[in-house]
Order: sequence, then structure tokens, then C-alpha cells
Amino acid sequence: MANVVFDEESARRIAAAVKWVEQYSLDETTEPESEDDPAADSAARTVIRGTFSGEWSKGTEKTVNYTADNGDSATQDNVYNYFADVGESGVTSACCIIQAGSEWILIAAECG
Repeated sequence: MANVVFDEESARRIAAAVKWVEQYSLDETTEPESEDDPAADSAARTVIRGTFSGEWSKGTEKTVNYTADNGDSATQDNVYNYFADVGESGVTSACCIIQAGSEWILIAAECG
């Protein structure tokens, strides 16, 4: 596995995403501060680990492959990237996604 290096801006975005998920996925009595947050409507905030292929630009949708909760079936969903430009051409990268209402969104990704 290759080492990943983040610039300061990327590290701050990742830290903010992790902080948000930790705060609101564990305490369902607390409402998110921002109504603009795409994950704010999520009742069950389960973080899913998956993979995607190639480059993935911020503001676009991509197919992510992951294993269903029961662990025995591969699943694919279209996931929206509010996060950052990630991935690398010709490479399969790991990511974390979360379902917000009927939408899947990217919350973290392996950078090339």
C-alpha cells in the first residue's frame, strides 16, 4: 500500500468530514448545524467502504463498488462527490461513502 500525502487544505476537509460523521452518526438526538449539508437528512448514518476506478472530479457522480451489509453480495451505487478531485487514471482507489436520504455521497477517498 502506497503512502498518501495530503496538503493542508485536503487534510482540513478530511478532518471536518470525519468530525461531522463522528459527531452526528453517534448522537442522533443532535441536529446538524448546517441545513446545506447533504448528509443532514440521513437517519441511519452507516459509513461504507468501497472502491472506484480512475479519476473522480469534485461535483460529479461515479459508480462505487462495495459489499452489502450482510457481507455476501457485491453492490454498486452511483455516488456523488461533494468532496474533492480524487483518484488516478487506471487505478482502483478505496473510498468511504454514506447514504443521505436516497443519495449516496463520498466522504473520504484514497488519493493518488
